[in-house]
Amino acid sequence: MLKVLVSPWGNFKVWKKTVYFLNGRKFSARSTLPVIKEEIKPDVSFVILPDTLTGSFEDYEAVVKHVKGEGYSFLKELGVKDVEIIVAPGSGSFQNGRFIGDLMDFYNIVLYELLAKLPKSDMEVHLDVTHGLNYMTLMTYRVVKEILETMGICKKVSLIVYNSEPPIQDQITNVHIVERANLFFRPSDDYISSKIYLLDLYTIEKTKENYRKLNEEELYLSKSIVKRCRKMWNAWMASLYFGFPLVFTTFFPEPDDVKRVIDDVLRVYKSHIKIEGNTIKRCLKFGNEFKILLKLHTLINMVPEIRKNALSIQEIREIGGKIFDQKVRAFLERELNSIEKEAIDRSNRNITFDWKPLRSLLKTPASEEVIKRNFMAHAGLECNITEVKLEKVNSREEVKYKTFLRYSESKRNVIPELVERIVFG
Repeated sequence: MLKVLVSPWGNFKVWKKTVYFLNGRKFSARSTLPVIKEEIKPDVSFVILPDTLTGSFEDYEAVVKHVKGEGYSFLKELGVKDVEIIVAPGSGSFQNGRFIGDLMDFYNIVLYELLAKLPKSDMEVHLDVTHGLNYMTLMTYRVVKEILETMGICKKVSLIVYNSEPPIQDQITNVHIVERANLFFRPSDDYISSKIYLLDLYTIEKTKENYRKLNEEELYLSKSIVKRCRKMWNAWMASLYFGFPLVFTTFFPEPDDVKRVIDDVLRVYKSHIKIEGNTIKRCLKFGNEFKILLKLHTLINMVPEIRKNALSIQEIREIGGKIFDQKVRAFLERELNSIEKEAIDRSNRNITFDWKPLRSLLKTPASEEVIKRNFMAHAGLECNITEVKLEKVNSREEVKYKTFLRYSESKRNVIPELVERIVFG
């Protein structure tokens, strides 16, 4: 299993040399990083630094470059190699300057950076919070846990958290494991609202004209894509939460659309970072929808890419086994068994049929009304919008029959709207 080390740092320039002790290993250093790295031998390592450590205010690119340069020099002093530095926006007033912006910018940028850089594989993340600066510690922990709970849909993931005792110069300081947990997929109940909060004004005056300029001009591309895809994306995310296999394959998102929105939002956000003397102002802040899009893009790249309108019952079972938890699979199996029972009865009499409403196979009274309660109660296989087909498949050994399901082409477009009513009430 891949090992990843993540460590948020504050102002490393003021740290004193301390003797750190972990599992029999002893290191005299100004950071816990050497002893933990030697102990676990990670495949990938990240140090997260706030931009508040900068000594350069020429432009924001220079800010990031200066912080990284100082960070890599310190890593060299520690004798540590193969570590990537991530610079994230901080907030507050310090001796070197003033940094104005929403505190959640740190969360969103770290979430973006780690999601982009972490391998999509089974992994064990080691999080060292010894050196984190107040809000950095909490938010990095939250980011790492949320990422692992997203990746857990298809991968085995675990989290180990370290913290040390308060260091005393020239005395042994023990490094403790304060948490060890196997994490599992936790479907988000966050969805993209009709208001589409991608970015919001922060230091800019909140007037109608400024909002119009932001949403209708600067975010025009992003808003256009999200307006077109929002309900389908929500339906797809809900399929993972509620266990709707046909929704999962019928409305599988295009990853490029999501990526274009993410990139465009970041472009607009960065264009509004202003530097005046030694003051950095982040004039915009991220809306709730940005983190939803980041997790959506991750899920798209984690799960099997299956874009099919029609699925055999066997394919549905295979999909359920890969992406749904045990409780959802049991619920889905009950629905499939009831459909399969009727299909087997037909196949035993050598009867096949082309696409027809599922209600005719299950002998359900005809109705044009699609009720969201029924949609949820039957794993999205609501009999008024779902069609079924029984097909004979010849093989050398025996004649076999396959049952296929799909959404009616004439009613397929109502499904995202239906799921929207389910998730938003």
